[in-house]
Amino acid sequence: MIGSPEDNKHLVEHWIHESNQNSSKRIRKYSFYTIIPIGIGILWMAFSFLQVRNLDTKLHAVEESLIAGKKELGKYRDSVATEKKNLELLKYLQTQYQFKYLQYLQQRGNKPVDSYSLQQSMQANTALQRLLASHGIDTSLRVQYFRKNLDAERVWLALKELDYVNVEDKRPTDRDLLAAETDALYFGKGVELFDIQVISLVLIRSGFAIKRIELNDKPTLSHTVQIGSYLLKKPQTTVYAPSNKPALSVSAIANAHTITQIIY
Repeated sequence: MIGSPEDNKHLVEHWIHESNQNSSKRIRKYSFYTIIPIGIGILWMAFSFLQVRNLDTKLHAVEESLIAGKKELGKYRDSVATEKKNLELLKYLQTQYQFKYLQYLQQRGNKPVDSYSLQQSMQANTALQRLLASHGIDTSLRVQYFRKNLDAERVWLALKELDYVNVEDKRPTDRDLLAAETDALYFGKGVELFDIQVISLVLIRSGFAIKRIELNDKPTLSHTVQIGSYLLKKPQTTVYAPSNKPALSVSAIANAHTITQIIY
């Protein structure tokens, strides 16, 4: 250094001051560039925390909804199980009622109900349940029921139990028909074998003997089953009498595979 000691001292102090200022500027500059990423990181962490908390709240709500749904499903299953038991009980009571009714007719002095008829009634019930479990009835089928004096409500109740809704309740005016027994089915060309079997079996279960199953080829009755009587005209008279033809067995009806096999 050239100059007096005093000048040199001032010069050194000036350099130190400038150096300090430059260092401070550089520190502030680099500190600024460092703080920005840190700030962004902090903001991102805060945003992520809020998102996670949001998702956690939603997840908690979903879990509560699932728990409530499981409880409702449990209640629904219990309700279905209860209704199923009630339905099975109702079917059992209906079956028992029918058997009791047959016995009641016997005690009342109507046509005797022998052990074979009761056995056929129970077999018809078993065969009917098996058929209904494998197939559904044709609810659009028209059923014409010609009511007889001895029938009471057995035929009507049996048809309604099967959920046939298009049932026409007719009452014959002929005295012989009114006094006859219900023992015959007449069906149109459009009627399925299944429905013929079901209606025949439910009648047997209710205590009726089926002595006639016949095709009715009238075009207006193609989708109709008629429930009536099988009467034969007495020779040289206008009087009709019940047929002595043996009744169809439950097995013959239930095991038929074609319409031809069931015609009797």
